[in-house]
Amino acid sequence: METGNDIVDSTGNMIVFFRKLADDLENHAMNPLDIMKAGQMYTYWKYKTDPQSSTMSDEDVEKYIMTGWYIYQHYNSINSNPNDAS
Repeated sequence: METGNDIVDSTGNMIVFFRKLADDLENHAMNPLDIMKAGQMYTYWKYKTDPQSSTMSDEDVEKYIMTGWYIYQHYNSINSNPNDAS
């Protein structure tokens, strides 16, 4: 069970993570796949916190996230073992 200290530690870790993410974006220090993942996280959070600003329906958001996941999984399987690709 999480304690108050665990939550504080987790929050601190997330703050450090998001600051580094912002710095890496500003400094162009991310590869395209990581930028895509950050964009998916951004899109998800923006939609969840401000759905009126989104022109996407719930179904469109699901398709977007699932398509990104599918492409990522396929990309990883090709890169991990090129002989497995069809």
